[in-house]
Amino acid sequence: MLREISVVSMVRTLQYKELKNLPWEHGRCSFRISHKPKISAVVFRSGKVLIYGGNGGEAPNQFLSELNKKVGSDSCGEIHISNQVIRANVGGRVDLISSHGELLNCEYEPEQFPGLIIHGDDGLTMLVFSSGKVIITGIKGDVNSTPDLISEAVDWSNELVMVR
Repeated sequence: MLREISVVSMVRTLQYKELKNLPWEHGRCSFRISHKPKISAVVFRSGKVLIYGGNGGEAPNQFLSELNKKVGSDSCGEIHISNQVIRANVGGRVDLISSHGELLNCEYEPEQFPGLIIHGDDGLTMLVFSSGKVIITGIKGDVNSTPDLISEAVDWSNELVMVR
């Protein structure tokens, strides 16, 4: 069972319909939106925006209004989560070799990487280390789909073989 679940980082995208004159550099423009937590945005000439950082606890309207001021437009679409990284703990040591034999869609090559890599059908990837630390990445979609993908990772964690 996963414990101590916390969002480490998020990448969000959105699309502006029109942009004012911005200080373009190589077809893009970068802004720091917030310092705590650190949130940055890269605006492309096409109107696409990548928003990096933050842990998901901040309200999107807070940094969206700040971004609108910097860009000089408020005609943007809906925010979409492109990637979310979550850190968790299973609460004990994990036997990676036994877990590798129990789980489908997983890799364990200790000479290449010191953890178990579990791949999901929808792009979700879970890295499990023998210490019990877990990194979950590849969560995409809207904010409402996040709990379903985390519950999939919790199901995987229930199949891990713990060291006794």
